[in-house]
Amino acid sequence: MADEKGVALDLGWLHVLSNLDSNDSPNRAVSGISRRNQRDRDAVYKRVMSDLKGTGFSDLLLFSEHLVVNEFFVLDAMALDARLGVIPDELAPYVQRRKPPEEVYVAAAEAVRNLAKSLWESKNDSPALTHLLEDLMTDGPNEFWSASDKRLHEYMGQSGGAERLVASAASTGGDTLSRALFYLEFGRHLGDVPVLGPGKRRWLQIIGKSMESSLHSVIAKKFDGTVLSQLSAELPEAFATTKLQTPPIAELVLKKAIAEGLTLLESATHIRATPEATDYRGMLSELRGHLEHGRSGMFAAQKTLGGLNKIAESWSTCSDTRVGVTHRHRTISFEKLPYIGELLKAVGMSKFEIRDRILDAPPGYLAFISSWYREQPRL
Repeated sequence: MADEKGVALDLGWLHVLSNLDSNDSPNRAVSGISRRNQRDRDAVYKRVMSDLKGTGFSDLLLFSEHLVVNEFFVLDAMALDARLGVIPDELAPYVQRRKPPEEVYVAAAEAVRNLAKSLWESKNDSPALTHLLEDLMTDGPNEFWSASDKRLHEYMGQSGGAERLVASAASTGGDTLSRALFYLEFGRHLGDVPVLGPGKRRWLQIIGKSMESSLHSVIAKKFDGTVLSQLSAELPEAFATTKLQTPPIAELVLKKAIAEGLTLLESATHIRATPEATDYRGMLSELRGHLEHGRSGMFAAQKTLGGLNKIAESWSTCSDTRVGVTHRHRTISFEKLPYIGELLKAVGMSKFEIRDRILDAPPGYLAFISSWYREQPRL
């Protein structure tokens, strides 16, 4: 069930992923922690989680999650060549270079024009809108027709200003709003939400455009919402506003890195290589395939997601994320037994829960999702 399309990766990530081997990089910040005692390892985990942005872990952990759940990343080959971008050796096996088709540029250019028109009509409402318009509408042959740009435009002929904005070297080398819109269209072409770097995500927040959720994000949020649904009811109101700061696999990556003395990307690639994570990516790929086949495919996807919902509900009800993975819960009642049934019922002992071991191997993706909620083995 390998994903043949992959997910678009913003070139802005190459800056985040530069100097991964440096001792100053968050990638290596916890790699020596495993030699310490458990108390020290717990303290490091809490310190990182309390200030993810301040410690520099936030973006790298987010990327690690994407590395685990996506079959591979797709980089804009023309933009990469024009910017002389370098793919880190650690990521090379998981990256494909592709030339985006002209339809992506055309759609992105239309998005630029529409947004510029919308901002122009409201430009007197805020000085910030003027800055946005400048970012979208800057033009000029010197900036947009550099030697690097010629490679980007080799098949586009006489492009209009909007096309030059989304395809220019000046744009691809930075976090411009026009390039953010380009990646949204590139992701739509590939069939899933693009992996935008921090700079382009900020642009979308500024213009009030919310990102669509990837299939993985939808599933992760659904499980968190269902499995942890009793938390607000069980804890006082003071704790009810507690929010999870990291997505589930990013948290898993960090815990494994601390426990085993790995870099963050080493931890992510180890998790990625497990049969359970591989099966999870296969399940996501299958869902994407269903959604491309009209109503029949959407119905099949609904069936899969419905099954996941039932599993999440059973985990919440039983407070056990191994239900459906290693065993099933079953209730036996002795109430109808002559004489003794009434006696057991009177003392509240007429029903017993037992666990039936699952003999047939369940889908690996269930075991993978289950691992998000289990405490990792301590060394």
